[in-house]
Amino acid sequence: MSRATRIALLFEFGSLNGGEHSMLAVIDHTQKTDMDFVALAPDTDPLWGALQSRGISTIAFNVRSADGQRRPREEVLAELRNLLLASPWDLVHANSLSMGRLLGHIASDLPMPTTAHLRDILKLSKAAISDLNRNHELVAVSNATREFHIAQGLNPERVVTLYNGVDCQRFQPRTRDDVLRRELKLSSDDFMILNVGQIGLRKGQNVLAEAAVQLEKQLPQAKYVLAGQRCSGKQERKKKKKEKSRKKKNKKEKEKINNKTTTEE
Repeated sequence: MSRATRIALLFEFGSLNGGEHSMLAVIDHTQKTDMDFVALAPDTDPLWGALQSRGISTIAFNVRSADGQRRPREEVLAELRNLLLASPWDLVHANSLSMGRLLGHIASDLPMPTTAHLRDILKLSKAAISDLNRNHELVAVSNATREFHIAQGLNPERVVTLYNGVDCQRFQPRTRDDVLRRELKLSSDDFMILNVGQIGLRKGQNVLAEAAVQLEKQLPQAKYVLAGQRCSGKQERKKKKKEKSRKKKNKKEKEKINNKTTTEE
C-alpha cells in the first residue's frame, strides 16, 4: 500500500475570504484521495476552526506579531525553513503571492518542490519577482493574472492558469424565491444589481458607483446591493497615521515660525 502524498499549505491570514474559501473547496474535493494536507497558518479563527473541522492537521505559523505588526523578514524565513525541514513533505504550496515570496526565497534550502498561488494583480519589485521565480511552479487564478505577472518578469514556463475552486453543491442556480427582495423591501419591478465580495477599493466598488451614476437615466429602476465585508481597515489606519503625522509636522513648523517671530520682536 502506497503512502499518502503529504502536502503542506501556507496561509498568510486567519480570515475566510476568497483565497481561503477557494483552497478549502479544493481540500473538500480531494478528501477521499491519497492526499494528506497539513496547514501552516495563523492560529486564529475563522480559518483555524474551518481547517480543524475538516480534520486537517494545523501548525501555528504567523508572519505577524500579536499586535498585528509584520515580524522581521529574516526571523519569519528562519522559522518557516525550520518548520518545513522538520517533516518529510512531498510538496509545499503557498496560498498567496506574499507567502509565495517567502517560500521561493528559501526554496533552494528545501528538499521538496514548492508552488504558490498568484491571486492578485499588483506591481511587484524586482526582488519579489526573483523570489517568486525560485518556486518550481506558480498558479495564476486567471489568464489576466498570469499575463500581468509575466510582463513584470515572471518565468512564463513556470506559471500556469488554474481557476479558483468552487463548491458547486453550495453555489448553484436555485429556484427563485424572492427572499432577498422581501428582506430588502424591493418590489418585483426593481432591477436588482448584486455585487458580491470584499468591500474595498481594490475590489472595484468605485467602478460600480461610477457605472450606477451613468445608468441612472437608462435604468431608473435599478437597485444596487453590496454583499460582503469591509476589509480596508489596514489601509484606513495607514491613511490616518499618515494624516496625523502630517498635522503634527505642520504644527511643529508653525511653532518654529511663531518662536522666530517672537524672538525677532
